[in-house]
Amino acid sequence: MGSNARSRATIRRELWLKLIGNVAFNPATALTGATLGELALAPQAVGLARAVMQECAAVGEALGIALPVSIERRLEAGIAVGDHRTSMLHDLDTGKPLEIEGLTGALLEIAARVGVPAPHTSALDALIRLRALLRDRETATQERVA
Repeated sequence: MGSNARSRATIRRELWLKLIGNVAFNPATALTGATLGELALAPQAVGLARAVMQECAAVGEALGIALPVSIERRLEAGIAVGDHRTSMLHDLDTGKPLEIEGLTGALLEIAARVGVPAPHTSALDALIRLRALLRDRETATQERVA
């Protein structure tokens, strides 16, 4: 049985590049209800996404992973997607579990292991965890009333 899949020697770099975008964009959009393009409406939101990406890149560097593009290029590419609702925003709106552990949680665990501080990511993680708890509490209250 053959396969048309190509092997990539740079798969770790590509996966890390995807991870840094997801860690920065998913919680921010879930917290705000913004699409990726709408994040650009507030320079502060872009600054936060940039800071989170920089922290993620520093963790990657500690693991020997060099990004294939700059943080600025990754940030611009994410925002350029425009009217896109991230998976975490969709999951929040539809009552599904949020992928917190696989995104901010995983990044923070690795950061702690390699000794790289990630205060912006930690703050974003705390806020999205609170948002998920509040959503779940609201849902439970509504179910009791119904």
